[in-house]
Amino acid sequence: MNAYASRVNYLMQQGKASKDVAYYMPFNGSLTETDAIKTMNTNGIAWEAINDDSITAENTEVTDGKISVNGGNMVYDAIVVEAEKVPVETMEKLQVLQESGAAIIFYGAAPAMQPGYQDGAYAQADARVAEISGNSGSRRRSGSRYRSLCADLGGKDISGSLL
Repeated sequence: MNAYASRVNYLMQQGKASKDVAYYMPFNGSLTETDAIKTMNTNGIAWEAINDDSITAENTEVTDGKISVNGGNMVYDAIVVEAEKVPVETMEKLQVLQESGAAIIFYGAAPAMQPGYQDGAYAQADARVAEISGNSGSRRRSGSRYRSLCADLGGKDISGSLL
């Protein structure tokens, strides 16, 4: 029995994990079952949490519309953001990823603030996040997989919430 378990364990480690979507979880966030998570689970969308460090890492990039994270160890079709507050650096990287062809989906309202005091410059940082989010309605990503993913996110009106 041990030999069998050993062989199965070895085989399971040979593949790469495969998820459809990365779900943005803020640094001090909690992975509770939100509306987006319920919708993804109900519609069979495989997801996992992604944080600010992974999004803003230098080796997070887009190739053929796929988001590659951690040097290609994880690849996603989209990043879903369901947060009121997102750090400026993360929003700027999400914008770069979108401009490179990635699907970034704001589930519900797009973020309009960042979470920190910013040494007193929080108003300017909040304005930058709102500016990036405000530009979201003018850009769209096409492709059948993207449209399918959006439709699978519960039919919620997210058309104006795409980065």
